[in-house]
Amino acid sequence: MDHATVQSYDVHGERYARKWLTQTMPAETQRAVEQAFQRGLASVDVGCGSGRDVAWLVAAGYPTVGLEASSTMLRVARAAFPDLVFEEDALPALANTQARFAQVLCRNVLMHLPPAAHGAAVRRLLGLLRPGGVLVLTWRTDTDSGVARDGDGRLYSHVAPELVASAVAESGGRVRAREAVSSGASGKTLALWIVDGA
Repeated sequence: MDHATVQSYDVHGERYARKWLTQTMPAETQRAVEQAFQRGLASVDVGCGSGRDVAWLVAAGYPTVGLEASSTMLRVARAAFPDLVFEEDALPALANTQARFAQVLCRNVLMHLPPAAHGAAVRRLLGLLRPGGVLVLTWRTDTDSGVARDGDGRLYSHVAPELVASAVAESGGRVRAREAVSSGASGKTLALWIVDGA
């Protein structure tokens, strides 16, 4: 992860979480998960933030572990959902995670990485999958090119779809579906991909 972005979540995470914890997983992500995931199979939410989406997944029948780079967000998630499992780890390496999962969710994390790390991150996400597993991947598309930072210092980088597609192909995966959707939570346009692993 971009160091300044993790630092921003460490400093401002409780403020972000106050908003996120009053909401539920956005409807467009719920639809993708319900289309792609199977209930009862081991799942992981990479970049789980406040833990809100992990809680939704578990309640919906998808046993899920949350991975998060920010110590503040981890503390918030563990306090909000003490019965759920949250671990510290960060893309693109996810060096602390050895387990493999049937289902991976990575919602709006790629754009917080420098562009040079996008391919490695996608390959690592697919590497988390057991044979026949599935990845639901979203990212914001409002950064048309290059990189920018918001007022809190979070990095927003352009994610090139052709680079994501190349990383999927290199990993032996297959893009099952891809679309542009409007996020009901933020009003931003997201790329939403469902990817079958090798």
